[in-house]
Amino acid sequence: MNNSINHMPYERVVIVCVALMLNLVIWNYAMPASALASPLTTATSIFYFVFVTVLIGFYVWIRHLRFRCETLEQALNQRGIDNVIAVHELNALHDLQFYTRSLVEANLDAIMAISTAGIIFDVNHPAELLTGFTRKELIGSKFESYATDSLSARFAINRALTEGPVANYDLVVRAKNGQQVSVSYNFSVLHDAHEQSVGLIASARDVTNNKKFEYLLEENNLALQNAKAVAEKANLAKSEFLSSMSHELRTPLNAILGFAQLMDADQVLPKATEKLAIKQILQGGWYLLELINEILDLASIEAGKAVLLNEIVSLFDVLTDCKAMIEQQASKKNVRLIFPLFDNAAMYVNADQTRVKQVMINLLSNAIKYNKKGGEIQVQCRTSGSSFVHISVRDTGAGLSSEQLLHLFEPFNRLGREGGSEDGTGIGLVVTKQLVELMGGRIGVQSTVGSGSVFWIELPVEQNLGPSQALKDDSSQIYANLVPANTSKKTVLCIEDNPANLVLIEQLMHSRPEIELLTANTGKLGIEIAQNRLPDVILMDINLPDIHGFEILKALKEFGATASIPVIGLSANAMQVDIENGLAAGCLYYLTKPVKVRELMTTLDATLYDPQRIAELQNAVL
Repeated sequence: MNNSINHMPYERVVIVCVALMLNLVIWNYAMPASALASPLTTATSIFYFVFVTVLIGFYVWIRHLRFRCETLEQALNQRGIDNVIAVHELNALHDLQFYTRSLVEANLDAIMAISTAGIIFDVNHPAELLTGFTRKELIGSKFESYATDSLSARFAINRALTEGPVANYDLVVRAKNGQQVSVSYNFSVLHDAHEQSVGLIASARDVTNNKKFEYLLEENNLALQNAKAVAEKANLAKSEFLSSMSHELRTPLNAILGFAQLMDADQVLPKATEKLAIKQILQGGWYLLELINEILDLASIEAGKAVLLNEIVSLFDVLTDCKAMIEQQASKKNVRLIFPLFDNAAMYVNADQTRVKQVMINLLSNAIKYNKKGGEIQVQCRTSGSSFVHISVRDTGAGLSSEQLLHLFEPFNRLGREGGSEDGTGIGLVVTKQLVELMGGRIGVQSTVGSGSVFWIELPVEQNLGPSQALKDDSSQIYANLVPANTSKKTVLCIEDNPANLVLIEQLMHSRPEIELLTANTGKLGIEIAQNRLPDVILMDINLPDIHGFEILKALKEFGATASIPVIGLSANAMQVDIENGLAAGCLYYLTKPVKVRELMTTLDATLYDPQRIAELQNAVL
């Protein structure tokens, strides 16, 4: 605009010159030559020339001004458009800044912009809430000044600037009110348009509650570990106690049952009453042994280590034994027992025979215990579908209410009969239920107050055994004699420190003239005799006063001449882990005390006269 104004005088000169030139051209063609000679004509011509020149100049000037106005108008319009665009761009930039700021402020985490020197140059509102300082107070201050450990805070900044983003960096921030806040920081590098580092963006989150929870969790874990250690120690002590108690009870039972079995097998007993007394001794002894096993079973079940056999069990045999064992208890209360008649259609189940007998004894004992005097107990067996055998025990006692049935299988709950005349612990049915379920069966009860109860169990039926087949235990002989005819003399070494058990073995060997018995009451003496005499079989107690049985096995294996001698372990340590350890240590067989005479002698004969079994042992040793 200013340049145009400054050029105006030159433009006027140009316009006047153009007007003069046009006037001369017009004058040259319009005026005749003769008219130029007259003075009047000359004055008039000059006036006309000037007038026309001014008129033409004015016209040209008007045209020029119009052109300039149009040019200026266009320039002004373009400048207005540019101004509008600039305004729009400024508004957009302002909106973008507002949007970016809103994003920063909307973040729930505290955000701080930190220079490379560690100076805070921007924060959001959560940062003010976290520290307790205002934005004005925070901007311009040092980041590390708010941390309880300033060196650690500075280290985080330097690490982020040199290595890149740093995540989950824990610091403790001291707030304005003096409160210490646990904070987890994430640091990322802030770049300019030229990709140069200009600082850091630090996002912070209050993790004070999380830290408290982690601390409590660590305390609880430590307490749980301590409790677990105490429980494991108590469980180990319990297992050791049960094992020791089992050993101490089994040792005298071995002599009692062993000699009773010998007397029962003697055919020259003078009186039938003595025979009956021996049978009562055996019956009571074996039942006492089962009670010992129940204690171990309970411990195993509680520890989840119960081991059950899967064998074919004759319900006829089980119920016959159970009836004989509870008849005296039933007669004391004048309770009538009604058992099923199997005839030739005996039922067989897949279960553990000892556990089935234990379950039935418990159900029958409870039926007698809580029955009325002169009452009745009826045992029934029937198939349940194609997969189970249903066994029920019906009594004529007082019955159970619906409330009592809800708590029937709770441990140590005697259903309000704690003050009654009948003894009990309240764990029998709990163990019974667990055993039945471990054998793949189920248990249930129906009861009517005033009429009695029916307890029932269902066990898997044996599918591959015909109904007429029998699994009878021939009690007419003590053991199955596997001795071949015209056999040579065999030598058996028995290492046993208990005199009664040693006498029992000697009595058993009296009926076997083809066997020479060698005895040793200590482990060292047993090793010496074995190395000198090289017996065919060694019967060995595991717990000896001088050397443990496993050490004897090790010594025998290290001495070449005795390495292949089969060893039958005899021990009152009857827990499953004891049996497994004995077999792993090198025992060919591991029999638990009290031993069953038939089982012992059958095992001994199989070891003496089964060359295939001996070959397997020798191959294993080699």
